[in-house]
Amino acid sequence: MLYNSARDGLFPGFMTKVLPHWRTPWVAIGMPIVLAMVATLVIGFEVGAGNAFDYTATLATDLFMVIFIVTNIATIPYFWRNHRNTFSWFRHLVVPVLGVIAFGYPLYESVLPSQAPPYNWFGIAILAAYGLSFLWGLVRSHQTADMGQRLADDVVLHGSAPTRPDESRSGPGDDEDRAEDPRLRGADVVADAPQERLTEDDAR
Repeated sequence: MLYNSARDGLFPGFMTKVLPHWRTPWVAIGMPIVLAMVATLVIGFEVGAGNAFDYTATLATDLFMVIFIVTNIATIPYFWRNHRNTFSWFRHLVVPVLGVIAFGYPLYESVLPSQAPPYNWFGIAILAAYGLSFLWGLVRSHQTADMGQRLADDVVLHGSAPTRPDESRSGPGDDEDRAEDPRLRGADVVADAPQERLTEDDAR
C-alpha cells in the first residue's frame, strides 16, 4: 500500500526503492516497522511495555480494518461496472458483504466512546488520521484522479489471458523483461515461429 502510494506520488520517492534481486519494496515495508517500534518504546517509558503494545496494536489494527472495509465495499461497484462479464454474485457481492460485517463489528466495538481511556479516544484518532489523509488526497488530486482504477487494473482477473506490452511504448529493458516473464515467453515463441508449409503428401 505504501509502495503503490509512493509510486503514484503521494509519498516521497525513496519509498519506491526495491531490492535488486527479489524486487521487494524494503523501504515501504521497513519504515512502518521502525516507526511502530519507536512509538512502542516511547510510549512504553510512560505507561509500561504491556500497555504500550496494547495501545499501538489496537490503534494500528483499527486503522487497517477501515481500509479492509472500504476495499470490500469498493469491490462490488468496481466489478459490476468494469468487469460485468466476470462478475460473480458470490465472490464479488456476498464475500465483500461478509467482509464488511466481519471487520465492521469489531471496529465498532473498539471505538465506542464508553470504553476506558485512552481507548475512548481511538475513534477520534482514526477519524483525524483519515481526515488528514483525505485532505492530502485533495491537495494531490491531480495525481490521484485515476489512481483507484489504475491500482485495480493491475490485478489480472481470474481466467483472463495475459496481454503483451504495447510495442510502441517499449523501453530499452522491455525485451529482457518479456524474456523473463513466463506468461509472455510462450506467446513470443508462438508469434515468432515460422509457418510450416504443407508437403505434397499432407495436401493429398
